[in-house]
Amino acid sequence: CPFHHWRFDASGACVATGIGVKAPASARLFQFPTAERYGVVWAFNGREPAYPLFEVEQLALDWHYKASREYQVASDPSPILANSFDFQHFRAVHKWHVTRSDAIDAVDGLDWQPHSVSYRLEGNLGSGTPAFALKVTLHGNNVSIVGGLFNGVAMTTLSALCVQDRGRSQMFLITFCDAAPNQASEAPT
Repeated sequence: CPFHHWRFDASGACVATGIGVKAPASARLFQFPTAERYGVVWAFNGREPAYPLFEVEQLALDWHYKASREYQVASDPSPILANSFDFQHFRAVHKWHVTRSDAIDAVDGLDWQPHSVSYRLEGNLGSGTPAFALKVTLHGNNVSIVGGLFNGVAMTTLSALCVQDRGRSQMFLITFCDAAPNQASEAPT
């Protein structure tokens, strides 16, 4: 604690005060439920997770390349995740030409689960190649998982969004590819 110089252990219990007196037994920090998966520490914002941490079957494969990026985004997480269903967004921002999607014409094309929704997406970058065949999954209220083939390369990207301030989010991207780094540079943006 920068104001009082109290120190806390890994369990959240206060183990020392800045003035040398014994810490009160009730002095402790809240511990967020956490789990480590795919090289990332995931935290649930509450006393207990409302749903289990997601599994990504593709990540059980022997991946050759992993990259991560962090972005500052001038938006709350909700509009960013909502664009996962906006096919005009794919064309305007990413220059993707969607040729087939389970979700393009009907809500029936969506795979609804208790804490996630998924759909399939196929297309190209407008010139006909490279082509992509992806599964898009939104999990909870701040995680997206995009996996499949992009120009013949198997890849999965995990994206987590954290609110920093009103109208500002921090986005964490982790991409796993079944390719050497020079091939993975053609992964979608």
